[in-house]
Amino acid sequence: MLTPNEIERTMYQFVKASALGKAIGGDVYRRNKRPSESRDEDIVLWHSAGIDDQIQTGIVRLNIYTAPNVRDNTNTNDEARCGALERLFYDMLDGGATVTGYSLRTDGSPRVDYDPDTKQFVIACRIRYQYLNLDY
Repeated sequence: MLTPNEIERTMYQFVKASALGKAIGGDVYRRNKRPSESRDEDIVLWHSAGIDDQIQTGIVRLNIYTAPNVRDNTNTNDEARCGALERLFYDMLDGGATVTGYSLRTDGSPRVDYDPDTKQFVIACRIRYQYLNLDY
């Protein structure tokens, strides 16, 4: 049985090594590790929920922070950049990438929202995982 911390650490390593992790201008962080003053294009991920059984299942959430376009003193979504990052998210899971013992897929479509605290747009993504626990 894996702990949420172990699952999160594995997903962190997977995302950081992926084309998505390499395409961002900033860094990949685990929950509560992103510097509060960062305005870089960063990814923050965390284990959100899980069910323990012989096949552990659950959700790992990713927030991808992107800079806004400013037009007429209004922050607008950079649709081209957000679209490119969403595509990399899908490709990361659909491109045949594997993590030993895990089956990974998307859990719903990414959603883009504005975060007034960081003054950035956030692409909220969810990874659904299954992990075959041979020691159960």
